[in-house]
Amino acid sequence: MSTILRAAAALLVCAAVAVVAGCTAEPEPGPVPNLVGETLLELRPYVTDETLLIYDISLPVLGIDPAYNDGQPQGRWEIVAQCLERGTVAVAVLPADEVTAEIQRNASDSQYDETIADCS
Repeated sequence: MSTILRAAAALLVCAAVAVVAGCTAEPEPGPVPNLVGETLLELRPYVTDETLLIYDISLPVLGIDPAYNDGQPQGRWEIVAQCLERGTVAVAVLPADEVTAEIQRNASDSQYDETIADCS
């Protein structure tokens, strides 16, 4: 009988561990890596809507009206500048299909950083 009780106790302990482990909070996302040159799709795992500001800088860079809205596919928007200010990630984006090699070089050289008002 004691073997059955020990097995039952062990099973109960395993069940309790599984329940506790299943109820733990999701880990917090790590620091946001530099994602200049990537799309908003790659940024989303690191931020929430409350900690993200998005600036469409199409007008000053491309001469076309800004068209970003949250309903568009995130993979269509390339990040050309990024900064972290008081817990908020701010990014400047352009339509990915409009980004040229020159724009990519400028972004890599931080030439669009000044377009993010929150990060001056």
